Amino acid sequence: MVGLADIPCVGRAVDRISEAAVEAVFGRLRYIFCYKGLLKDLDSELVTLKIEEVRLSRKADEERANGKKLEDHVSKWLNDVEKVQDTAKEFPEMDKYKLSWRFIHCLPVPNPVSRFRLGREAVQKTSRVIQLTDFGKELLANEIAYLPQVENVPKSDGAFRDFQSRKDAYRKLWDALVTEGSPSILGIYGMPGVGKTRIMEQIWVEAKEKGIFNKVARANVSSEKLDVIRLQNDIAGYLHCHFESQDNVDHRASQLKNSLINGGKILVILDDVWREIPLDIIGISFDDGSSSKGCKILFISREEDVCLRNNCKQPVKITPLLFNEAWDLLNNTVGTGKIDSLRDESLAKKVCNKCAGLPLIIHAVGKSLKFMSYNLWKDALEQLENCEIENVPGIGPEVYACLKVSFDNLVEDAKPCLLLCSLFPEDAEIPIKTLIQLAIGSQLVHGGRSRVPAMVDILKSSSLLLESKYDEHFKLHDIIRDVARSIAVKDPKYAFLFLRCGSQLPANSDYDYGTRKVLHLQIEKNDFRFRDDLVCPLLHTLSLRSADQGPYKIYIRNFSGSAFINLRYLVLMNFSLLREFSLHSLGKLRTLFLDQCDITYIGETEVNFFPENLETLCIGDCQLPVRLTLPNLKYLRKLEIIGKIGEVTFVPNTISSLSSLEELHVPNGFSIWDDAAPRLEPIWDEISKLTRLTSLQILFNDFESSQDATVFSSLLEYNISMGLRRNHSPVSLKKLIQLTGYQLEVFQSLMGRAEEVVLWRAMDVKLSSICSSNREAFADLRNMSIVECDTMEYLVKISQNEIQHIHQWGTSFSNLIILEIKNCSAIKYLFCNSVAICLVQLQELRIGGCPVMEAIVINEGTSNEEFINFPKLKSLTLLEVPRLTSFYRENKEKHSFSTSRTENSVHQPLFDGMVAFPSIEELHIEDLEDTTDIWGDHYLNNNESSFCKLKSLEVSDCEKLEILIPLAMLPRLRNLEFLGVYSCHTLISEVGTYVSNIVVRPLVALSEMVLEDLPCLTEIGLNSRDQYGSMTLYPNLKKLRISDCNSLRNVFPSSIARDLTHLEKLEVLSCNMMKEIIGEGQEEISNVIVFPELMDLRLTGLPNLTSFWSYHSGEAKTYKLEFPNMVDFELRGGEINLEAIELGRNDSTCQLMSLDISCEKEIKLPSKWQLQCYNLERLTLRQYSWWHELKSQCFCRLKVLRVIESGCSTLFSFSVFKSLQQLQEIEISNCGLLEEIVEGGARADGASNTDKKTITLFHLQSIILVGLPNLNSFLHSVNYECHMPALKEVKVKSCGLFALFTSSVFRNLQQLEKLEVSNCRLLENIVEDVKEDDTLDIADNMITLFRLSAVVLRDLPNLKSFSPSSRHAFNMPKLYIFRLFGCPLVQNFTPLKTTTGSVYGYDGEKFPDLNDYIRQNHRRGGNFSDSVGESSYGNKEIEILAM
Repeated sequence: MVGLADIPCVGRAVDRISEAAVEAVFGRLRYIFCYKGLLKDLDSELVTLKIEEVRLSRKADEERANGKKLEDHVSKWLNDVEKVQDTAKEFPEMDKYKLSWRFIHCLPVPNPVSRFRLGREAVQKTSRVIQLTDFGKELLANEIAYLPQVENVPKSDGAFRDFQSRKDAYRKLWDALVTEGSPSILGIYGMPGVGKTRIMEQIWVEAKEKGIFNKVARANVSSEKLDVIRLQNDIAGYLHCHFESQDNVDHRASQLKNSLINGGKILVILDDVWREIPLDIIGISFDDGSSSKGCKILFISREEDVCLRNNCKQPVKITPLLFNEAWDLLNNTVGTGKIDSLRDESLAKKVCNKCAGLPLIIHAVGKSLKFMSYNLWKDALEQLENCEIENVPGIGPEVYACLKVSFDNLVEDAKPCLLLCSLFPEDAEIPIKTLIQLAIGSQLVHGGRSRVPAMVDILKSSSLLLESKYDEHFKLHDIIRDVARSIAVKDPKYAFLFLRCGSQLPANSDYDYGTRKVLHLQIEKNDFRFRDDLVCPLLHTLSLRSADQGPYKIYIRNFSGSAFINLRYLVLMNFSLLREFSLHSLGKLRTLFLDQCDITYIGETEVNFFPENLETLCIGDCQLPVRLTLPNLKYLRKLEIIGKIGEVTFVPNTISSLSSLEELHVPNGFSIWDDAAPRLEPIWDEISKLTRLTSLQILFNDFESSQDATVFSSLLEYNISMGLRRNHSPVSLKKLIQLTGYQLEVFQSLMGRAEEVVLWRAMDVKLSSICSSNREAFADLRNMSIVECDTMEYLVKISQNEIQHIHQWGTSFSNLIILEIKNCSAIKYLFCNSVAICLVQLQELRIGGCPVMEAIVINEGTSNEEFINFPKLKSLTLLEVPRLTSFYRENKEKHSFSTSRTENSVHQPLFDGMVAFPSIEELHIEDLEDTTDIWGDHYLNNNESSFCKLKSLEVSDCEKLEILIPLAMLPRLRNLEFLGVYSCHTLISEVGTYVSNIVVRPLVALSEMVLEDLPCLTEIGLNSRDQYGSMTLYPNLKKLRISDCNSLRNVFPSSIARDLTHLEKLEVLSCNMMKEIIGEGQEEISNVIVFPELMDLRLTGLPNLTSFWSYHSGEAKTYKLEFPNMVDFELRGGEINLEAIELGRNDSTCQLMSLDISCEKEIKLPSKWQLQCYNLERLTLRQYSWWHELKSQCFCRLKVLRVIESGCSTLFSFSVFKSLQQLQEIEISNCGLLEEIVEGGARADGASNTDKKTITLFHLQSIILVGLPNLNSFLHSVNYECHMPALKEVKVKSCGLFALFTSSVFRNLQQLEKLEVSNCRLLENIVEDVKEDDTLDIADNMITLFRLSAVVLRDLPNLKSFSPSSRHAFNMPKLYIFRLFGCPLVQNFTPLKTTTGSVYGYDGEKFPDLNDYIRQNHRRGGNFSDSVGESSYGNKEIEILAM
């Protein structure tokens, strides 16, 4: 019997109606009969929601405390939760007082209506609560608050103030920077302290924010002697240019010049300029096209004349502030309340008026008076009004007076610190360590080593010192330095004197040496000697610096102790100390610094060089004697020698005799040599006798076995290396140890106390034993590196007997920041979990080359499923750890650790819920052979903050990985910016497949993705056909590279392509199955797709590519693609419809600069493209016969031209070829039909040369012609000649030319360096003999090429000579390579003499003329005809080297 359900259409309707009816009936009955259970479900979900609310509220409070603002949706969630919780409180009351029916007395009958309503509302409320709970978990997994955007500005000491009086100057400078066609050299000038540098920094900031320049480079010139090397280094640092030469100024200048040219729009800032700057010597030149790109140079100087002399036509003046602006700035500096408390505003205004409108001075004075009373303000004003002004060049009296007041208000010990800073060169990066030594050695600062850093902080807060780009350094503003020097000279308390002098001091009457306490001399002439009548009884600090930086140092003749009877501190820099020179007479000298001095003669005379009371001796980068001796220095407390490894050698007992030594710093080590019994003596025996030693820096090349570790127990600071020396962390550390080899037990106590530990091939070090013997071991450790320690099975392990004392391990490794494990073949894991929980400061973890490592953290049974949190870990790298399957795992050692691996590795993910990474930003995974899952399904429900800050993810060589990122993981990776996947040969997709109960969240921060060598990759997040809808997973993607993915058929569907509005670079390479770039989508869209930001498109190695967009199958030619900002376009292989591609909205907006097209089938160049090629700088055309469509175009900006396998007979018309004035490189190869480069240049015998035209290509540097058998002319013809004054290289191979150059063309190749010609079977001469004007001067008959260094002539069977002309001789003074092979007809090089300087043959015989060498070879039986066409060198080849 047939029922309704059997009827196709009716049946489906009946089924749906039945299902709906049943659901309606039983669902409503459930409300009535199960309402209590529904209420319990609601209560349970409310408890879960409360937990999430508490967690999110706590996190929100933390973010608010950190100054962040909650996201709007987070605030809304908190409000919604509060409302739901309030309404849920009504349900218990409703249940308590629900209505009942009573049919029989005392027999209550439930009211079904009230139960129905109560149950229904409970279900609805429960659903809402679950939604809020799920959303709360999602919020916890991501950022819930944000900070205001931080400006990427140069380091400055305060915010920029936009004063009204300077707006015109700022606008004028800004307009000059951004306006096309404006001068490329700009300048600003003004008095010191007026704020020139601060305005420059603001210009820098604004230019970067608005994208005006690609890069900004800055260098400080200073008033000292021009240091070209330093300026080049400063500028190159900003450009990321690494010099190949460290001392060749010309080579560096050339490299820097090219870096500027290639770097796009660049702003070069030269600050503190005092003179005319030779820009070309430095390498700054905008004459080669940089100015056309908008590059600028900005000079900053005190004087307008300096700007004008540096070719700045209209420098902008920065004037002092108007009074109301200065007053406002002073108010902001000291605070309005302070001004009001003075009760006399006029007093503050008078002080402000004395600051002369200079922001630097206003800040300095304001900060010095900020907490002063009325009387002190009044006293300060009197000092400003009555101050005796020192005449400081370039600094006005108001400036001096203001800074003097700031100086006077410093605490006492800060004053000498500032003055001592003025001893350093201008714009120097001053190490705090050096200032400490100077302050203590001169005894100008008291209170110990910690006092000086405290004073530096005070000086910084007073705006008298500046921050440095280096840690533990600072800088001094030039105006502060000048004023500090003036104060130091004038104030008798300090009595400094700064002098430049020749070979002798000026007369005493001019400088009163007898009253000076600190003397700084810069000596500029050799054979310096002090005056015989010189007496400096008060002098305690003397600094002598040689001004000569050349290889020959200035030497000093005499140093009389009677002249410096109280000298305590002496610096000698860059001098040569003669054999008779001695400091022994300086009886009170306590500190001696020798820097870059030649002290090779020390110890060669009977007179001791060093004073016997010396306490500190520092020798840096000096030329040392073969054997260094330090006799009778029994009071020496510190010895520091900075020299190369193996350079420092002492005589025996030198070190052990220094009985008072507390600090021994020889970081590159030393040796001891006994001349009496010539051998190296052990150094440890002498060091162990230094019983007072507290600081040791030493390199042991081979540690002795009889060592005594007693001396180590007293060390407070150390940097000890055993067998190796490597650069340590840039952060200032006091306790470092680097070890290699065996028998290292003696260093265990030092390792336990160290801040940095490096172990390299250390075979007997057991960190666990160190921890067992010392519960506080590694508490101070910050950096650890373990490399090639092949006996180490784990880093730290706790035995079962120690588990009960686990609470005592709380401080071990608690300060560790960086941990590196590399190439350790036996290590199986790093930590037990009890140690891992101590790593609260760990920021970088790098593990590589550990073939048996199976886990990072092992649970040793010390806790029960305790979570491990790495709260500060930012970077995690796991490389070449093939057996690693999980970051954390239980210890299965009872059941064999290796066996458990095979049982669990299949199911255990790399990261699970037992470890949290809330701060990680970089994750790099490579060569994890057994890893099948990185994240794990169960992990998604725990540690919601893990990986939420991840910015960079790189995965490579994971052979069992099929899915990289599950969809449920996407919300947690919302901050991911870079994704790279390489050589994962089983990977199907980088993201997981669609699951109905997972909400897909796009990676909004992802800007760059690279997919390489993924043969099984069939779909990516951009082209997946699952249920993502039309949403793209990567909406802000900027760069995409896909390479060697041979299963991928397209990159993205049209619906996704439409949304990739931020894409800037797309590369699809070597994908054999790729049929189209844009696939056919499921969603109907218009037939136009615009990529508004795409600038670089590369499609190469795509043999099956048939179209760019598979638009509505069968209608491939109806679509249109727009690339309005396309700059580089490369297409090799495959086939696409170029007619459908538009490169700009119109011809005037086309940005195309580089075009490279090569397809197997001929593709017609769209006519509209022909009108858009005027901006091209690089053009490559392969396998085309349509060059005739372009040969009439004007390529006035073309720099590089490559034509390969073209079927054209000519390339250019004469007018077009002449217009190629920017052409730098031309390569034409394998064009079998090509006859002429320039149309109308065919060879015609007997033609006249009187009407020849000349083409000059001023920038052409390279010519390559290969495989052109029909080519008969290029650089010259009957109708024209081509001159190329910048040409450096010519390579011609397998061409049909009869000659290359005319003599007039060849004569002008003054930059030519290399000439190579081969396999040209018709070539008769290199330089053709053309009838020229016979009235040439005799000098014109000599053709000289000063730079030509290599000539290679190979396999030229018809070559008769280099030139047959009897009117020209040749001179090639730099020629050092000459090769002639396979040229049987060559009898001489030229009819006349060809000079090449000093030329030597293989037998060493000298030949000043190449003709002589060729004739000599013929007389010896050579004819240069052996193996024509071969490229190997036989005995018939000539190779000449110019010595």
